[in-house]
Amino acid sequence: MAATKKTTKAASTKKASTAETPKTASSKSLEVKVILQYGEKSISYDTFIQNAKNVWEFNLGKKPDDLKKLDLYIKPEEGKVYFVANDTEESNFDI
Repeated sequence: MAATKKTTKAASTKKASTAETPKTASSKSLEVKVILQYGEKSISYDTFIQNAKNVWEFNLGKKPDDLKKLDLYIKPEEGKVYFVANDTEESNFDI
């Protein structure tokens, strides 16, 4: 009978741990698309990121894998995008 009690206790422990796991309401993620429109131009968020990566690699001579953080400052009135890469490198490119 002692073996039966151990099995019952183990089974009830499994049920308790399963019951304690919270379920999320939705596992879907939000898809966002950002487009900057001004004058006759329409430029996507992805284009800004790719242009900054290109400046990082080709103009600054850095390795693509070394880019870990990118802050973009879009100034349509100046026709420029300024960016700070990895909190240290600053550069810009034309919109």
